[in-house]
Amino acid sequence: MSEILTIDTSAGIQQVDRIDPLPVFGEEHPLLKQKIPEYAGGFPSPALVKLSKRLKMTMKLYSGLGLSANQCGVSERIFVMGTEEFQLVCINPKVLECGSDEKGKEGCLSFPGLFLNVDRPEWIEVEFTDENGTVNQTRLEGISARCFLHELDHLNGTKYTELVKPLALKMARQKANKIVKKIIRGQKNGK
Repeated sequence: MSEILTIDTSAGIQQVDRIDPLPVFGEEHPLLKQKIPEYAGGFPSPALVKLSKRLKMTMKLYSGLGLSANQCGVSERIFVMGTEEFQLVCINPKVLECGSDEKGKEGCLSFPGLFLNVDRPEWIEVEFTDENGTVNQTRLEGISARCFLHELDHLNGTKYTELVKPLALKMARQKANKIVKKIIRGQKNGK
């Protein structure tokens, strides 16, 4: 939980807004199956700034590298990605150009413990608007490119589980279930 102090200097009013993390919904949430429409509102948008802070807080709480608004039940075309040192808020993200595909391991906060090898471009040129309304174009490589594309897929109603063969998904789910059972057993035994 975090607090934001807002000061209206013209009126001399101080207000403290409390912001809490958002819940992260599982793989069956209906918003994960829908394409989220483009944000058409104006900037600056206090609601989007607050949403971006809540998304960042939630991503950090669950040790994620990226999180889209629809994973939290919010129908806005926005996601956050990054680490403590480097974070992006991406509104209306687009891919302009991409390199050749390579396989890489991916996980997802909506699919705890499930890691899959997914083909993604090794680099991408992207465009997005940040929470201040500034349009950005940049090149992302490696894990940053992979994360951007994973979160963009969420906004387009595509889950990473749809990008692998059924047998690979089945085997990965079995492995994830074994890990979860082991963790639960360890918790029951006090380990």
